[in-house]
Amino acid sequence: MALINEAIADLESREAGDNFSIWGITKKYSVSHSTLSRRWNHQTGPRAAGYAAQQLLSP
Repeated sequence: MALINEAIADLESREAGDNFSIWGITKKYSVSHSTLSRRWNHQTGPRAAGYAAQQLLSP
């Protein structure tokens, strides 16, 4: 999953006025367009974060 994190870092490094496309970034890093789009829009997170939320913690 390092490629998806690199793609997100690339998106975050862009300036507010820069022209870029999610499609171009997905081709550059060979990642899924839908996954990158969802992560970039904060609709989903990494699986590990979801699993951590489901863990039962006992005192």
